[in-house]
Amino acid sequence: RTTDVGMRGTKNRTPSKVELRLGASMLEKELSIVTPRIIIALGGSAQKALAFLPEPPLVQFLKEAPLHTLIPLTCSFGSVLVAKAYHPSPLVFNRRDKRELLELFFESLRTIS
Repeated sequence: RTTDVGMRGTKNRTPSKVELRLGASMLEKELSIVTPRIIIALGGSAQKALAFLPEPPLVQFLKEAPLHTLIPLTCSFGSVLVAKAYHPSPLVFNRRDKRELLELFFESLRTIS
C-alpha cells in the first residue's frame, strides 16, 4: 500500500514503477513458495505489478484477457487460473453497475473446486 501524507492526513496513492517493480520481485518469490491455484489481479495497480513478473504467458494474458474471466495458464511456478477484475473499493461508493459485475464474478468463484 502506497500513501502520501497531506494536510488532511494519510491518503492512498498509485504506486510508482519502481514500487511496482519492487512489489513484483517480492511477489515472484512468494508465488514460488505458495504455488497458488488462482490469481486475481484486483485493479490496475495489481495488473501493472504482475506485468513486471518474468512470466510471458501472464504478461500476454494481462494485455488481452477480458475482465472477470478465469483463464488457465502455465507459469514457472505451476498451473494457475488467472483473472483480472475491478478493484472493489471505489465501486462501493459510485459504480453500482461495475459493483454488480464484480459481485457476480466473485459469486462464480464458488463453483471452482
